[in-house]
Amino acid sequence: MIGTPGFTVLREIPADYLAGLASQIYSLHGGVIRDQSGRILAHLALPAATAPLQLVPGLNLIPELINGYQLHALSQEVSRVLSWSMASTALAGLGLATSLVSVVYLSKKVSQVEERVAAIKNWLGSASEGQLRAAVSDLTHAASATNGQMRHQLMLSAKTSFASLAYHYRTQAASATKLDDLEVLEDFAATAMIGAVLCASDLGLHEAAHRDMVTYHGAWSEMARAQARRLLLLDEAARLLDGRYVNALPASALVSVLDFAHKQTKGIDWIDQLRVGYGPGTALTSGIRTIDEQAIRYARRLCAREQVLSGYCSHFEFLAAKRLSSTDFASLVGEQIVGHAGPALVINTGA
Repeated sequence: MIGTPGFTVLREIPADYLAGLASQIYSLHGGVIRDQSGRILAHLALPAATAPLQLVPGLNLIPELINGYQLHALSQEVSRVLSWSMASTALAGLGLATSLVSVVYLSKKVSQVEERVAAIKNWLGSASEGQLRAAVSDLTHAASATNGQMRHQLMLSAKTSFASLAYHYRTQAASATKLDDLEVLEDFAATAMIGAVLCASDLGLHEAAHRDMVTYHGAWSEMARAQARRLLLLDEAARLLDGRYVNALPASALVSVLDFAHKQTKGIDWIDQLRVGYGPGTALTSGIRTIDEQAIRYARRLCAREQVLSGYCSHFEFLAAKRLSSTDFASLVGEQIVGHAGPALVINTGA
């Protein structure tokens, strides 16, 4: 165990956290463990040498987490919670909160989106793409600047660009009708809004970074929910009970997506509501007006992003309370777990 002011790095999850996760008193999204009030309790963290590279943790990370935390001796429920959370984070295409190292994260995200843009023949490029790359470039130069005033100016320039682009891409994504266009625009919007928050955090604007993350998250969620309702034809949601969708949208995913799209928490009660509306007419029309499986997969991704971005809001609230920038926090955690195989757990011990 290694301690620093405000938090402690442990090599395994304490019993009370395990019990909280198993009983769902605690939740885990994007590597952030929270209580029922939303207060952040702890972070999952990777070693410093791997954190920047694990920006989009995949399913191959789950065995490492399970072995690292010795979950083989624990209940299946805890293993299920951790596995589900990591799978959700991977599906969201976002990294663990502790891996939000400004330049590396944003450069990787822009590269990933650009790969998809190149594959979309009908994508019409715009000056805003160049502005996004320029903002990442400013952030890159700021990271290596030795002059404090120059670093501040470059960081502020990047923040201004990211903030403008976050609004631009979000409004474009809200009106997108083609799935390919929506995916690119929404991904650019998420990248830009995270970039703006990271810049604010690294500029020392701790409370502002948290407020901005909450504001961006709220605006993004409104757009994403509307698109999820459109993609899944939720004006006639009963059609989702059709057996053809059972693989793309199993019951557990169906209720999560409906909770997200309607901003309600009904859980399994959604199934009864859909059954009431499912009759011979629905069975007939569901075969005529089908829902594309790619649209279903993307709606699930939006749902997963909502959960991870909610974790980011808690993360920046945590950083504001500790008076730490995102980069400094990642560096401090990385320094403490370097040389140790597997992940660690950062426990919030501050008041």
